[in-house]
Amino acid sequence: MDCGLSKISCDYLAAALKSNPSHLRALELNFNEKLQDSGVKHLCGFLESPGCGLETLSLDGCGLSKVSCDYLAAALKSNPSHLRALDLKSNKLKYPNVKQLFDLQQSPDYRLEWLAWT
Repeated sequence: MDCGLSKISCDYLAAALKSNPSHLRALELNFNEKLQDSGVKHLCGFLESPGCGLETLSLDGCGLSKVSCDYLAAALKSNPSHLRALDLKSNKLKYPNVKQLFDLQQSPDYRLEWLAWT
């Protein structure tokens, strides 16, 4: 849902989520076009938190590029046990951009079961 979240807002959101990471299971930030790669970078700090229990993350239409895919893959590599669904639709990503995320699906260490990007 578009709530006017910007990259700076994401910094504050990530800090708040890090302070109490275990309760949130789903986060939908769809159509926040100002979020972009730098906003995702801040959110990945939350995804890397040891207590993070987020299972579903939706970033549909948030102006993301390959850089966001790099941030997300790195976060999942550092804390692989929680995220099951990732929605990156409407971000004009091409397969090479998301390949590393698809590769994570093939590893038994990761729980990423659903990845949408087109």
